[in-house]
Amino acid sequence: MYKDSLINANRYSKAIIAEREEFVCIHGHNGIRHPACFNKANDIKERKGMLDIEAGALNADFDICLSWCIKKSGEEEYTYDNLIKADLVKGRYDSRLIASLVEEMWNYDRLITHYGSNFRFDIPFVRSRYLWLKAREMYNGLPFPCYGEMWLTDTFAMSKRLTKITSRRQDNLAKVMLGKDIKTRIDKDFWMAIKYGDTATREKAIEYIVDHNVKDAEQLDGIYLAMLPFIRETRTSI
Repeated sequence: MYKDSLINANRYSKAIIAEREEFVCIHGHNGIRHPACFNKANDIKERKGMLDIEAGALNADFDICLSWCIKKSGEEEYTYDNLIKADLVKGRYDSRLIASLVEEMWNYDRLITHYGSNFRFDIPFVRSRYLWLKAREMYNGLPFPCYGEMWLTDTFAMSKRLTKITSRRQDNLAKVMLGKDIKTRIDKDFWMAIKYGDTATREKAIEYIVDHNVKDAEQLDGIYLAMLPFIRETRTSI
């Protein structure tokens, strides 16, 4: 099932529950009562993905998602998708894009964003697009994760607790913690061209925006891993 997780109790399958119930740890408890013992014995760790999206504007009831990228933390494994001409021509908005993103999200137990948690940008924007599309019967993908079904970490919040620096923008965090900033700049012409440009201009814009998106996810992982040793990560719901 799409919701299955080996580590999040809200997403245990019947098979996972049965396996945990049969397990007995050194303290005499099963894998439900002592999940940490079961996880350690079976080398079960959180599946973590670095999430970054690009959108045409900051508000999801006024614009759409242009691209998304999720990088598997600690590995050179990326999954991404972007708006294509057919999405616009057929009047599908970003329904296909949001569906592919939500489907990929379910492959993880925890997502990591920068300024993307609730009250901020990435997750609220995607959730809003999901609700907007669903209300208009334009969404045919998997359901968006509900409370407790997925965990979320925000490197912006981490940096507020852990650092005293001039700016908590991702580019500055990268300079401080990684020694360099690999992010490309946001070029307004490209962000306009992906929706309104001719074929050649749109293709160039998509290439630039996807590259920008992937670099953001790559840099985000470096920042996250640099700060991770200094915190005890909580299971904050998406």
